[in-house]
Amino acid sequence: MQQQVYNDWTLDLDPDFSCEETEDGFIVFSKPGLEIWAVVYCEQPFDSETAVRSYLAWRKPDESDVSFRPNSEGISGRAFLTSTMEDGRFLAVAASLGRIIELEFRFQDKSAVDTAVTIWHSLQYSPPAWVKQCGHAEPPLSGLREALERGTNIEAAIDDVLDRKQTAAATAVLLESIKSESATVRQASCDAFAILDDATAEVTDALRERLKDDVIQVRAWAAEALLDLGAPPESVVPSLIEGLQKQEAPLPTGEDRIQGVCGYLCVPDRYHAARILSAVGEATLPARNALLEHQLDESGDVRLQVAEALLNLGEPLENVLPPLRDGLHNPDLSHRERMRIAQSLLEHGESHNDVLPAV
Repeated sequence: MQQQVYNDWTLDLDPDFSCEETEDGFIVFSKPGLEIWAVVYCEQPFDSETAVRSYLAWRKPDESDVSFRPNSEGISGRAFLTSTMEDGRFLAVAASLGRIIELEFRFQDKSAVDTAVTIWHSLQYSPPAWVKQCGHAEPPLSGLREALERGTNIEAAIDDVLDRKQTAAATAVLLESIKSESATVRQASCDAFAILDDATAEVTDALRERLKDDVIQVRAWAAEALLDLGAPPESVVPSLIEGLQKQEAPLPTGEDRIQGVCGYLCVPDRYHAARILSAVGEATLPARNALLEHQLDESGDVRLQVAEALLNLGEPLENVLPPLRDGLHNPDLSHRERMRIAQSLLEHGESHNDVLPAV
């Protein structure tokens, strides 16, 4: 039975294997007498033999213990085994399209070696079509692949595409990646299209399709890309109204909203719909009732975007500021949210004496 190891890498493992992830990033499959420690290294050369030889230079195994075997299912490059079975383990590595997977087989008895080798030969790699397209480009679009998967450094990746005059190849990749199963990839693809400044019908149709995305954050990025490419604001508002009204799980309260080592502020998905609605001016008018319903949103950042959108529609300050004042005294909001609300109130004429004691 093929089991997922990492993303698109799979191994044929029987149901007796358990699976756990270690703190240092390994996936460990184990059953009595045999363990498989797996890890994938990203940002490798798309030329798989180069990637493997670079790995060898790093690992520095005994060359006599290394052998190459032919390409296997979905693996576009070479793989090697280090034959260190004397100490109850051997290492197997495969490379394809900028990824290296390392599998370390650990066994208590040499009778498990044949099973381990059979499992190793069952390794498959089935990347999505858009990743394969990145590899088929000349030179490969490795930077674009990394940017789309991580959802970061999109502008730098597109600048590289433009410098290399690979716009057509990149567009073909993006038309496929915008349909990815990964919300991060879909969102990054929308961003990439906006940076490419390509308003052809094929591109705008693909972006409009994402206005129906189940993930509201993706809808927002698609709407923003369409606006950047010249679409009329009223064409994106209906999907954003739906996004604003999406039912979501309650947020953590207080300082528990600040999460991760980077201190990321947790916001609901509807924040992204509100953010775009706050930027499209009078075209937001059909969303007015939905915006009014979220003036007392549990998220301080949503309240701020809703207030901005309502003010852009000409809503009087006396109708917009009270929910923000309420947020200053709301213990469910984080200190960061209350500070942002305080700054907004000051910008709209509230006195320091009224605002600062509350935060």
